[in-house]
Amino acid sequence: MEQSQFKETVLLVDANYLDVVAGEMRAFLSGEAKLQVPVADLPVWMVNATMGVLWEKSADEKPDYSQQEVQIVLVCEKERTTLQNFVPSDLMKEVDGMAFREEQFGEFQMSVVQDEHLLEGEPLMVESVEMLLTSRAVKHLIVVADPDKGMEAVRDIVKNTDKDVELLDMRAANQNGKPSVLGISLLYALGISPEQLGA
Repeated sequence: MEQSQFKETVLLVDANYLDVVAGEMRAFLSGEAKLQVPVADLPVWMVNATMGVLWEKSADEKPDYSQQEVQIVLVCEKERTTLQNFVPSDLMKEVDGMAFREEQFGEFQMSVVQDEHLLEGEPLMVESVEMLLTSRAVKHLIVVADPDKGMEAVRDIVKNTDKDVELLDMRAANQNGKPSVLGISLLYALGISPEQLGA
């Protein structure tokens, strides 16, 4: 990742973890809820995850996001570059270096970084968070990390930053039982509205 390419809003994602979560959700919905569940739409998830966070933080009742640029950085293991529960699925051929525009929410620019599993140093997700937090360009950082592979280290890092950082996981966003942004965004990507599940 080149610092000169960083945008104001960055969504940093452990792609392999996201794929596992989507697979578990598909299995649950197919079994318990007895719904027909296709694979998830990756761009739809990106838009819903990003805007779910930005909307919650906006003080403007009708913010205009149509001209914004959002940078999506997907981190994956070198031997796991094909997603099983999303389309497009081939991260290197169909996602890396691509972009798409959503009329209401601006342009989403995608890049893929492969984790080489080096024996020394911190996990790539942790290193990526550290790098993004040093960039003057980045104002909003949204992170989807594996709770078992770096999430706690990421939590420690972001405690002492003045940037707006949101860590997404499958737990409720707060103590009032509100569904997580990650869960809701995955539902929309699977073509299911929260209302269908009573969420």
